[in-house]
Amino acid sequence: MDLAQLLSGCRLATAEDRLDLRTAWTGHVKAVLDPALRATWRACNGHPALRAFLWGQDENTWTAAHTTRWQAVFEAGIDQAHYDRVLGFAEGDLEAGLDPAVYGMFFAELAEQISSRILAIDPVSDAQRRAVAAVARLMSAEAVVATTAYDQALRRRSARSVADLTGSLRDSVGATIEGVAAATEELSASMATVEANVTRSHGQAHTIAVTVGDSVRQIDDFRRAIGEILALLGSIRSIAGQTNMLALNATIEAARAGDAGRGFAVVAREVKELANAARSAADTIGVNTDRLQASLEVVNGAFTDVTEKVAVMLALIDETGEATREQQRATAEIAARMTGVSGEVDQAISGINRQHAVDAEAAAA
Repeated sequence: MDLAQLLSGCRLATAEDRLDLRTAWTGHVKAVLDPALRATWRACNGHPALRAFLWGQDENTWTAAHTTRWQAVFEAGIDQAHYDRVLGFAEGDLEAGLDPAVYGMFFAELAEQISSRILAIDPVSDAQRRAVAAVARLMSAEAVVATTAYDQALRRRSARSVADLTGSLRDSVGATIEGVAAATEELSASMATVEANVTRSHGQAHTIAVTVGDSVRQIDDFRRAIGEILALLGSIRSIAGQTNMLALNATIEAARAGDAGRGFAVVAREVKELANAARSAADTIGVNTDRLQASLEVVNGAFTDVTEKVAVMLALIDETGEATREQQRATAEIAARMTGVSGEVDQAISGINRQHAVDAEAAAA
């Protein structure tokens, strides 16, 4: 507020104006102020909107306090120190919930009580009229000063409230963002651990697949070797059968030869026994080989099943690894966005604080 401009507009700025106030005080106001203040106290006490001006004081206490105040104003005029005191009153009025619209009512009531008593002395002189005019100018200026001070007090409280709110908001949002960032970092670290585990699991599963594949190939080699053995056993059986037939024919021919073929008959019998033994051994080897081949088929089937399951497991591990990497990318994006939000909130709060600082300076001006 431009106090000098206000005082000039109310004709209270010059030395002559201040002399008019002092003259009005010594010549007229001083004599009627006490009853005027008491009448004003009773008027305020009977009006709910004006009762706050009494500050909870009784008539005598309030009248004494205001007598001192108004004497100082009439004798010294309105200056910056007076405005600062009114600002202190306004802050109290603000805390009490006073409606600033009643300032005009209060000062109009006080001006009426003082002026009516000054003009009650007949005949009315020019000095009385000048005193009443000075009182009117002073009360008008006081109403403007009080209203302006109330507005400044309101702006100050608003600025403090906004500062407290923005500070609380900064702390709250900052704590939330820090919590999210910390959780994001923990999640990112967890995802990195999961990815490392997935990578190890993939490597182990691949090793299993390679080992099983090698085993399957070896089993296939065994199966081929067993097939060859079975084929060879077939040949041995065939040879043993032919040898047996030859031994039988030789026995028959030895019998026809009589004593001359007796030695040959013994050899034929030995050959026959050897053929039978070879055939029996081939049969035994064949039975065992068939069992081995059946066992290899079972093992081969199991390995084939393992190979298929490992292939499925590798596919699942690949999918899990990709999902984990996607989660890591999403987590990193969340962290980046939260950092951006933190900066935007700080900028917004700083802007609000700057604007309210400007408003506070404007209110104080």
